[in-house]
Amino acid sequence: MARGLRSLMLALVLLLPAGMLQAQDSSSVYNAGRPGAGGSALEWIFGRKDRPSARIVRVPQQTYQPRRRSIAVAPPVVPAPVSPAIQPGSPESVQPADPNAPLQAAPPSETAQPAPIVEPPKQSITIAVVGDSLSLFLAQGLQETYLDQPHVAFVTRIREASGLVRDDYFDWSRQLRDLIASTARLDAIVIQIGSNDRQPLRDAEGEAQPRSARWLAVYTRRIDEVIGAAREKNIPLIWVGMPPMRAEKYSADMLAFNALYKAQMVAAGMPYIDIWEPFTSDDGTYAVNGPDVEGAVVRLRTADGVHFTKAGARKMAFFADRELKKILALRPAPGALAAVAPPVAPKMDPLLNIPLTSEPPPIPNALKSADALIGIPLPDPPLLPSLVPRPAQGAVTSLHVPASSPGGQLVTRKIDWNRDMPPVLQPKAGRADDFRASP
Repeated sequence: MARGLRSLMLALVLLLPAGMLQAQDSSSVYNAGRPGAGGSALEWIFGRKDRPSARIVRVPQQTYQPRRRSIAVAPPVVPAPVSPAIQPGSPESVQPADPNAPLQAAPPSETAQPAPIVEPPKQSITIAVVGDSLSLFLAQGLQETYLDQPHVAFVTRIREASGLVRDDYFDWSRQLRDLIASTARLDAIVIQIGSNDRQPLRDAEGEAQPRSARWLAVYTRRIDEVIGAAREKNIPLIWVGMPPMRAEKYSADMLAFNALYKAQMVAAGMPYIDIWEPFTSDDGTYAVNGPDVEGAVVRLRTADGVHFTKAGARKMAFFADRELKKILALRPAPGALAAVAPPVAPKMDPLLNIPLTSEPPPIPNALKSADALIGIPLPDPPLLPSLVPRPAQGAVTSLHVPASSPGGQLVTRKIDWNRDMPPVLQPKAGRADDFRASP
């Protein structure tokens, strides 16, 4: 009996877990991969036949990958079919804008673009540079100065060993007239000459030594002939003086020549450019080095003590160009006519509706005086008394200047001390002015 009861209880213990396990959800993730999951207790003890295990599905893990930004290209817009009742262009035919469509920049308007500024073509300018070997460096410096202005052209007439003394070798007054006649237009002439004129001068009267009285008279006359050649055609002439030379005697002669050039140019009313001081040292002597047009100290003169380096030529042209710009600014354009002012409408009188002129307009009969209408002159009405304006101040009398007689003597007189002095009053006893000592 007892043995049977123990067997029954053992069976119940073994059957109870099996039933509970059978009721467990077999689709649990914990049972999917465990062998024997979902079987009974006997199968755990005695084993069971192999059944196909549940298939494990591995879901790949998703990771964040940033998208590459790309330019949104709008798809081509296909026009929607228009209903016959709605005409294109009417307010009903306008489709609402898509809020999700990418923004596109509006095409640039053709009218919004500013019109390009076109500068008018500049009038061509022709400048002649003439003279001896020093003028060659002057021409090179001016050409470099106007290198960025192609409308300015230079014509050169240079003879190295020439001057105003040897007119039998090169007559500058005649050569200058030929240059003016052969050039279509000359706006200005720049001349620099004289470095070869330290020699005797010969004319019909004979030979004259340099800087003698007759030499100076003939040389001055030839300077005037060169000035007259430019004045005949009304062409501005700029005379550039001689620079200092390394040899003292040579430099002294050039300084005397400059005085002649300046005197004749000033008398003719034409500009003279003095370049002596810019090419000297602090003590006024010849200088090889010096500041250029930008202020840097460079070599200005060549080894011969006469001519210029490239920087020196540019500096010499700088002083000539300052006067040249003034002349070109006042030079009229070729064929330019004086501007004619448009006719101005005369001012009208607001009352009479007639043009106002310098002469008084005729007065209508309605506004004429009685004597003008009758034809009999009437006496003028008496004038109303006018008040004399009161001056702002009266006569000014000085309180510090002593009075003087018509002859200029001070108004004084001799003082008689006995007659003019007031009588001395005797103090009275008991008054405040009694300062006598009491007895």
